[in-house]
Amino acid sequence: LPLLESTASTIHIYSPSLESLSMPSLRTVGTGEYPDLYITDSKVQSIHLDNLVFVAQLVRLTGHSQLTTFTFPKLRRGALWIAQNPALPECFVDETIAQLKAASEDITSYNVGANRTGCLCDVVDDTIVATCPH
Repeated sequence: LPLLESTASTIHIYSPSLESLSMPSLRTVGTGEYPDLYITDSKVQSIHLDNLVFVAQLVRLTGHSQLTTFTFPKLRRGALWIAQNPALPECFVDETIAQLKAASEDITSYNVGANRTGCLCDVVDDTIVATCPH
């Protein structure tokens, strides 16, 4: 979906066989009914939404068996639900949410859990680096 810039309603990507996802132009999700961004149940290892700024309601990343990283550094509005991703370090999720909330009061709420525990995260040159036991 390289040319998609905005949508008035929900984007729901559900594909157990999906291995890569790119939406480099997406900036806005939601001005209509059910304005959410759901990306669920896939095999993607990373999700990069580097220009996403506004989601009227919910950003949901759940059920990704191989997800280890995600980015949406420009996000300034949206509620975050990032859970049930067994390869994604919980500390990465926590640090990402802390950075987003520090940049905007409109990151209103989040739901996290059932991600990978036991990892340690550091911020190195503005990048979150997770170290996990094998």
